[in-house]
Amino acid sequence: MEPTRVNIQYSIDLSELPTEVERMLFKVTDCIDGAAQEGQTLENQDDLLTIGTLNKISDLRFCLSRADLILEDMVKIIGGYLKMNMDNTAQQTTPVQQQQQQEPVPQPEPPQATPRPPSAMDGPFKPQAPDFRQLQEKLQKFADSLPDENSTEATSD
Repeated sequence: MEPTRVNIQYSIDLSELPTEVERMLFKVTDCIDGAAQEGQTLENQDDLLTIGTLNKISDLRFCLSRADLILEDMVKIIGGYLKMNMDNTAQQTTPVQQQQQQEPVPQPEPPQATPRPPSAMDGPFKPQAPDFRQLQEKLQKFADSLPDENSTEATSD
């Protein structure tokens, strides 16, 4: 039985948003890594037509659906953040500013990144940002390890 999900809404300080999104991304990475490891254990089995294989495939599907749900939450959070920024920018634009935007203006240098204050996530235990190329390779390896439905068709005489 799959766990029941509930939608909740809470607020955090805007400065905490990048850390929260990063935390969610690490959860997704853990789910995908777990699924890749399960796929590798299946790959090493001699007999795939067992209840154990069926259970592992069910676990794989659960891991991947969990990752998808977290990614969906991230899309909503980032989309809401971007919408908020666009709404704030639109409210601050006056007719004079609109006219100035139509005239060619030399582009200022991009602002320098403001260093963030140290947090508990700094130091030797800081999780590393996931390498999406590596994740894609793991997913492809996992997909390649799954049996092809067409190759398992039995022929009758």
